[in-house]
Amino acid sequence: MKEVLKLENVWKIYRTGEVEVNALKEFTISIEEGEYLSVLGPSGSGKSTFLHIAKHLPQATVINKASILSEEKSSRIGIWEDTDLEESHRHHAHLSAIYPFDTIDWENPEWKEIVSNTIDQWIGEGMGLWSGWSLPWASIIHTRLGNGNGAKLMLDIWKRVFTNEGYGTLHDCNMMGLTLMGLKNLLNNQKDSIFIYSLINLIKVVLFNPECNSKK
Repeated sequence: MKEVLKLENVWKIYRTGEVEVNALKEFTISIEEGEYLSVLGPSGSGKSTFLHIAKHLPQATVINKASILSEEKSSRIGIWEDTDLEESHRHHAHLSAIYPFDTIDWENPEWKEIVSNTIDQWIGEGMGLWSGWSLPWASIIHTRLGNGNGAKLMLDIWKRVFTNEGYGTLHDCNMMGLTLMGLKNLLNNQKDSIFIYSLINLIKVVLFNPECNSKK
């Protein structure tokens, strides 16, 4: 059955001066669709605190701002309250309501336009600061949204730019042109490779060129 509420390792501490009261401590619960639940316990055990958190837990943080595409305000999912995705970033945590938490139904009319605006902003900011694990994560998000071509594209890019010869995942890029993540190390490695290649060629010339050998 579909999980409709999940709280994991939740803490709620009330402070009065130097006194701390743990209303909830490492509290975990999972509730499935159609399940009936009774909350029982003595006074002060955290029943009301749990119910308050469960009632007010947002499915996603929705903001209303101008976007990368238009100065006209539009509703979309933000990083947190009143904070937009304003640059490329390797974390897609603001999309966690789509994956992995699956707290919203993107096909629901209430969410469809919001999710569409969110994805436009995400794509618009680009991959310039993405790392290796950003691509599989993005692929899953596209899959959840029914964009199979986009999902495959993310994996194709990951395979080409963020894997080694044995197809092990790399954090940093292995070529220029997509992201700045690890670009400095890549350029330094390329300089080292060029130096070594030039040195090898010089040694070959000295060892195997008859004219050089005749001058010895």
